[in-house]
Amino acid sequence: MLVGQLGLADIRCRSVLSPWWPLPECHLTSIDESRGSRATSAMISRLATHRFPFGYRELVPYYEWVETTLPIATAPMGLKEKHFFEGAERLGLPFQAGKDITQIGFRPQQNAILQPRRIAGRTGDVSRLRFPEAFGCTFCGHCSQGCFEPLGAPVNLKAKRSTSVSYIPMALTADRWSRHGKPVTLMADAFAIKVGLDPFGAARRLTWRI
Repeated sequence: MLVGQLGLADIRCRSVLSPWWPLPECHLTSIDESRGSRATSAMISRLATHRFPFGYRELVPYYEWVETTLPIATAPMGLKEKHFFEGAERLGLPFQAGKDITQIGFRPQQNAILQPRRIAGRTGDVSRLRFPEAFGCTFCGHCSQGCFEPLGAPVNLKAKRSTSVSYIPMALTADRWSRHGKPVTLMADAFAIKVGLDPFGAARRLTWRI
């Protein structure tokens, strides 16, 4: 469990080169409805407390923030993707260049895996696939079992952007990469048992136990 502060707030972001990854630097400011406070980022125009039910459009800014932060990109492609695309073409399926699915077709997938750089994906010599000579995906094929590549890389630069190597390191070191960041406390084996709401329905308190 990550214990931090929640509340009704604007998220203001700008791109920074952090020690973890080129992340949007974000900090929280109180919303003043009378002054019409707005976020400065073009990507996130307004993030505030949402009430159920809410539609897809209200989720879009959050998806875009995740895509930028992890980051999400076209998956590294190898021989299996080549064979898949050839098979789809033989079936007469059209190639779809955009990300929005509007018809039957095929396209490269998007995922949260760091793109191969330097020697990664360019050698069959496994002994050379060590950080920093290799960066990002090494095409080891262990995505489902758990990514530990490239060997020797800091935990936050492992290829697959699982929570344990992305959001948790970010949260624990928020004061290092954001001027207004406050590091959270990681409580192992903790369970949230109650979320306290204010009169407006916003989450303000969390009761937990170990």
